[in-house]
Amino acid sequence: MCIVFAFRYNFGKFVNDDEHFFYINMDTNIQIIKIDLIHWITTLEDEKLIEKLAELKQDSINDCRSNLQEDERKSILKGIDDADKGNLKPHSEAVKIYEKWL
Repeated sequence: MCIVFAFRYNFGKFVNDDEHFFYINMDTNIQIIKIDLIHWITTLEDEKLIEKLAELKQDSINDCRSNLQEDERKSILKGIDDADKGNLKPHSEAVKIYEKWL
């Protein structure tokens, strides 16, 4: 675990230490940063900081929803309403309809 965290934040660079020489791409670094954040969060004891992180998470969710166009929002709500009423299609039918975009 210590070796992995030593590599973090070297976006798109070669890493060379005593035992490793390889290229870390952006995706790899994002995953390492996520793991580092998860580890850090699990060790937090500061309740106010935890509350701020929870607010940041909620704000992020709200931002995503507020960026929807009105027709997108209506379509999502219609889909939820249809699902609640049991108006569902099997996955195989959805694949046939949308396969050209998959």
